[in-house]
Amino acid sequence: MHKVHMGFLITRIFFFLIISFLISGCVSQQNQLGSNAYNQGNYDQAAGYWNPIAKNGDYAAQYNLGLLWEQGLGSTPKNKAYASQWFLLSAQQGCTPAMVRLARIQKGDGYNTAAISWFNLAARWGDTDAIAELQNWGKFVPSADLLAAQQYRDAISRQKAIDALGDAAYQLGRAIGGGGTRSSTGNVDQPTTSLYNYQPVSPPVNSLRTNNLGSKYKYKSSTGNRYKYDLSKPGDRMKYELDLGAQMKDKISMPVNPSVDIDRGLGHYGGGLQQ
Repeated sequence: MHKVHMGFLITRIFFFLIISFLISGCVSQQNQLGSNAYNQGNYDQAAGYWNPIAKNGDYAAQYNLGLLWEQGLGSTPKNKAYASQWFLLSAQQGCTPAMVRLARIQKGDGYNTAAISWFNLAARWGDTDAIAELQNWGKFVPSADLLAAQQYRDAISRQKAIDALGDAAYQLGRAIGGGGTRSSTGNVDQPTTSLYNYQPVSPPVNSLRTNNLGSKYKYKSSTGNRYKYDLSKPGDRMKYELDLGAQMKDKISMPVNPSVDIDRGLGHYGGGLQQ
């Protein structure tokens, strides 16, 4: 029974790894096809590859779509608001180039506090463009403490995974009567930072995204609408100014939602309407 159990466990581990590789490979292929089209000047074709996976949460595709909107390439019109939305979604997943692009737009629009916040966060992940932006702006440049912490965690996690697989292989070898040896050393790969093959850092701790809608939309008006922010409070107003995603959703939703006007007529000013 022991032999069957260990063999089944190893089979499940490798099956999971293969499925995960195939899924990530499909997404990577979509990104690469989009990258190839972009480099050839076929911007609409690139958008066709990137749009589906960006809507499903792929940070690289979100960043790349932001570039199309920011620069107005192909049939995609130049629109900083939409570019900011895509950059924000990507930045919230830890993509530091997206943080820098978003911060540049915010700086250009006069949202200096928000821009400095994103530049600082990217600099703490070791992004050289963010560091240069802060230096040229004459602002304080924080140390890359978050990058150092993640590299340490990655090294520990990688070593634990190597040890765990080595132990499992060793135990399986003993169970079926073979030898089996453990390997406990390995090199830590450094993350790449190319435009279309970017490895994201861990999601920033100040990300406003959450899967708990009840805690996310805390402010409830008399008509039943739920909002992310209570704009009668200075603290919430400041957070709302930094949350371009909530502002974009409000611009789209409020004109077709009469109850929002009712809320405001009753003195309820909410921001970040739950759709």
